[in-house]
Amino acid sequence: RVMSCSVSAFNGTCVGATGNLTSVLVANCTLSDATFGVIVAAGARVCVERSLLHRLREAGVVAMGNGSLAELEGNTIDGTKSKKGMLGISVTEGARAVGVAN
Repeated sequence: RVMSCSVSAFNGTCVGATGNLTSVLVANCTLSDATFGVIVAAGARVCVERSLLHRLREAGVVAMGNGSLAELEGNTIDGTKSKKGMLGISVTEGARAVGVAN
């Protein structure tokens, strides 16, 4: 669990999860100044709640690979650092995303 914190990852990813048994909860956090806020891959699960994904360059949340799941509730996703536009949520290759009140 990652709770009530601030993570900056210049030219990187703030939170990444990979693998079938991986599960991460991010709550009440600020993820900022990064290329990606959250990446979920290869069957992992990530839940992001009441967090600010701020000043991102490419995407707020990326979910990829069969069985991967990104659950999002009550977040703000902001791409003010993007020079060419950004994706709020990107889902590919059999992954799933569920969003409520973002």
